[in-house]
Amino acid sequence: MNPLPSVSVVIVSDHGAIGPEGWSDIRRALSALSDQDFRGPAEFLVCESERSRGQLPSDLTESLPSTRLCFFPEVTSYELKNRGVETATAEFVALLDADCQPDRSWLGRMVRGLRERPTAAAISGITLYRSDSVLVRTCALLGRSYVDPGRAGPTRFIAINNCAFRREAYLDCPLPTGIGTFSSRLQSEALRRAGWELLFDPDIRAIHDFDGWAMEADFRRN
Repeated sequence: MNPLPSVSVVIVSDHGAIGPEGWSDIRRALSALSDQDFRGPAEFLVCESERSRGQLPSDLTESLPSTRLCFFPEVTSYELKNRGVETATAEFVALLDADCQPDRSWLGRMVRGLRERPTAAAISGITLYRSDSVLVRTCALLGRSYVDPGRAGPTRFIAINNCAFRREAYLDCPLPTGIGTFSSRLQSEALRRAGWELLFDPDIRAIHDFDGWAMEADFRRN
């Protein structure tokens, strides 16, 4: 009999995974998750829209065969994250966008951080862009700095692409949907008003694909 998971990992494509590039994102994310140094029981859920059913490559979960493929009527990433957390069975739920590859210590550090701080609803870390360009790497520091208070400890925001939640807190304050990008700002505020803390750990790291200056412009507009 398999032990109950102590953490669930929900992987969602933030721009729709249909197509070769999207499937490659998920493969890379699962490969990084298969190499985590976390040794406790964990479950992994790739959450996709029903429109993707029948289109997933047969080798999608080859690097992490225990992965569950979950299909829902919803199509947007925030909706799918909410459904993924509802479906998860563990006390802690990590959320990872499919175009992010976490460091080897990613999962363990997040679980440890939440266990050590019972008053914390969520914890997140640094997101970097995959590039040799100093300018691109600087964009990651500037664009993602809102989550970083400059040290490990309490923060006002959670980076929803690279984080873990106490499941009960998330279910009480799910991501708002239907209002556009950065709904996580409203979720963070709802959690804080409910009396929860939010944590930042600079040693929790994930590499995010850089999709060019159009992505950067969209980030700035929002």
